[in-house]
Amino acid sequence: MNQRPRLLRATHAFVSAILLLTALPSFVRTSTLAAPSSAAVTNLKFDFGSTTSPVAAGYQQVANTMLYTAERGYGIEGTPTFRDRGAPDDLRRDFTNGTYGFKVDLLSGDYSVKIIAGDNIASNTTTVTIENIARSSITSTSGSFSELTTIVTVSDGQMNFAFGRDGRVNAIEIVPNFAPTGLHVEATSLTANPSVRFGWDAVEGAVSYNVYRALEGQAEFTRIGSTSETTYTDATVELGLSYVYRVTQLGATGIESARSVPLTVAVKDPAVTVPPAPANLRLLSARQDAITIQWNAVSGALVYYVYQSSTPTGPFTKIATTTQPSYTDTTSPKTANFYYQVVAVNQGGLSAASNVLKSPITRTLLRQMERLDRGLIAVPVENGVLVSWRLLGTDP
Repeated sequence: MNQRPRLLRATHAFVSAILLLTALPSFVRTSTLAAPSSAAVTNLKFDFGSTTSPVAAGYQQVANTMLYTAERGYGIEGTPTFRDRGAPDDLRRDFTNGTYGFKVDLLSGDYSVKIIAGDNIASNTTTVTIENIARSSITSTSGSFSELTTIVTVSDGQMNFAFGRDGRVNAIEIVPNFAPTGLHVEATSLTANPSVRFGWDAVEGAVSYNVYRALEGQAEFTRIGSTSETTYTDATVELGLSYVYRVTQLGATGIESARSVPLTVAVKDPAVTVPPAPANLRLLSARQDAITIQWNAVSGALVYYVYQSSTPTGPFTKIATTTQPSYTDTTSPKTANFYYQVVAVNQGGLSAASNVLKSPITRTLLRQMERLDRGLIAVPVENGVLVSWRLLGTDP
């Protein structure tokens, strides 16, 4: 999986980010670990320090001597030291430091990880490796604290960290970044103004959800909306077509999860017979600014789709939806021939296409050229009136 962009910021002073590939801990993981125990860790906010330093509210303590155990599900690997500066708050006043590791048992999947690192009285550079991938280093000046935020994929039931250089770590916050599951259709409206409502299971910690859509058979998805709810109504669908939806979730960090398993929705009822093709597609009028076409009304049709092509064999592109058995095209150039087809639509879907109609050319463009007249003049002279005019290049 491609890594997403990492965000690095200073909370009190400007902090620059550098990538250090040296001085990494010798115990970076090189083998696959066992799956997590029956109960993976649920509180994924860790306050690093000593056994006696205060623990910030809502965080779990990670003392420098708290080695990993399977029973606890998280802990230190190595022998870091610690410092407690007494300020600025319970989370940032203390830290572990040195060359060491940290690991926590997690269900496999994507996680948003935030590491807070700094020192109230000294500058700091902490190199970070997570799941054997070197991340951007966390660098801060004296009295400031920086944050590294990134997406990490866990595939073996455990997330492994390795810290080096100064190795100061104040806190780690891990937020599940799982894609939404349980996508299902809740309702479809098969009218001239159709809509689809679908839902999904809530994701713990999700602040909002993004909804993506593609026409069935197309590979590219487009984001069509966002919501803080676990349902979404798409009122931009077209009757008779099929769509594929995927949903992502965003947590408090604003980082987007992977996309859900696709949900395919057909905006039609297979129990309803599709209408017959429109007959007698014909030209009603042709002017320089508009062309109007007409066809025989189809019984039971809710709407008609009008298609156009520059060639008689296509491909045809949909240009309009109408409830009437006629259409006026005011946007296509009238200086060339175009070809039209019409499809009737009801709750059962799309009919076969009508006959192809060729539009006439109703406007002819003149070539750019000089526009000279004869320049006729008449001048009185002694013997009468002198009449003269300009000879043009086409004169014999």
